[in-house]
Amino acid sequence: MSFDDIQQHEDEAGITRSQAYVHSLIAKEIEKGIPSERIVLGGFSQGGAMSLMSGVTAPTRLGGIFGLSCYLLLRGKLRDMVPSESPNKVYTISRIEIEHLTLHIYIMLI
Repeated sequence: MSFDDIQQHEDEAGITRSQAYVHSLIAKEIEKGIPSERIVLGGFSQGGAMSLMSGVTAPTRLGGIFGLSCYLLLRGKLRDMVPSESPNKVYTISRIEIEHLTLHIYIMLI
């Protein structure tokens, strides 16, 4: 099974529920007085994938987004899910190789 095959069978309903939950957590922190620019989303593997998706689709400007050894969820639909006036932009996506270990590090500086 290829990576493309796996992505064709993504649980879109579950992913968007998780995205909404992350957005609600961000909103709660803002309601508590935390400036949105001081909020950073990040994670490893699936947590990183969810951080990338939730971050670029967030309606408020965030301090940063990062994902370690992760991938883009709903790759074929993600561009359409990003608000047209999105305050969060991608500036750096990196892949780092250390000796025999390859780390895929996605860093979005916004």
